Amino acid sequence: MILHLEEEGKVLEDTEEIHGAIYSYYKQLFGKQKERKVHLAEEVSSSTCRLSKEDNMMLMRSFIEEVVPRVVSDMKTNSAPGPDGFSSIFYKECWDLIKGDLMDL
Repeated sequence: MILHLEEEGKVLEDTEEIHGAIYSYYKQLFGKQKERKVHLAEEVSSSTCRLSKEDNMMLMRSFIEEVVPRVVSDMKTNSAPGPDGFSSIFYKECWDLIKGDLMDL
């Protein structure tokens, strides 16, 4: 069986070239990220843009178990999956099964 790989329109058949192409691809994909040149404007970090102590305390409170199911049921049903890969329908349909683990988390 002949193994070959296409890279940028060129067909690679040599094992070393294939290994090199795969290595380069994943090194670029997972390697060191380039330095970001995005900076926040000074006014973003000024004291006028900060939360009050009261607002911060409210946001830091533990979730109340009675509120979370209501939020889950209010989620849009036909939405795309979130960063965790699960759509809202998963949470709605499986809430009784997963609520303990999620509330512990």
